[in-house]
Amino acid sequence: MAVEGNITFKGYSISKIITKNQQHEIWLANRETDGEKVVLKKSLLIHENNRYYIFGHEFEILKGLDHHGIPKAHEFVIEGNNMALVLEYIEGQELKESIFKKEISIQGVLDISIQLADILHYIHQNGVIHKDINPANIMLRKDGSIKLIDFAISSQLNSESNDLLHTDQIEGTLNYISPEQTGRTAYLVKHKCDLYSLGVLMYELVAGK
Repeated sequence: MAVEGNITFKGYSISKIITKNQQHEIWLANRETDGEKVVLKKSLLIHENNRYYIFGHEFEILKGLDHHGIPKAHEFVIEGNNMALVLEYIEGQELKESIFKKEISIQGVLDISIQLADILHYIHQNGVIHKDINPANIMLRKDGSIKLIDFAISSQLNSESNDLLHTDQIEGTLNYISPEQTGRTAYLVKHKCDLYSLGVLMYELVAGK
């Protein structure tokens, strides 16, 4: 049993919080059965149905993917009023930190872009649209390899509608999403929306803004 503040999940020893936003918080933990480092992605949403749908959806998406550039989902745990995804621990930093520090060379930009293109090709071949390609969702490891994280708003190809959305309902990070994802065009959200975001990210990696 692990306890950190009001966070308790049987079978995991929680050590520290890694990051937090309005929807979830990420905790570093050890699996007690074998000592392996994992991360617990805990939902902060108030309504249980919303929490269960979003985390259950992300878990099912990740369980259907097997690529070295995508973190593995170990399990979906519920403990009392808390629920969390248990995910592969990735040692590294968010790509946005390297952009801010201007640490990436042109060769590094090419390496990252090629790797990300390969990951996107794989998920698109498997019928998944990520929908939130941005430097906060890319983990850069010391060896230069990357992992694409946060599949919370991902969807299956051909499952999107083009209903007009209000600005506060737009899914994805506004600076990086394609016009289709705003809901203000006549076009459906397709895999090419991820490629649009990839282009924006590549520009930022080169220009630094």
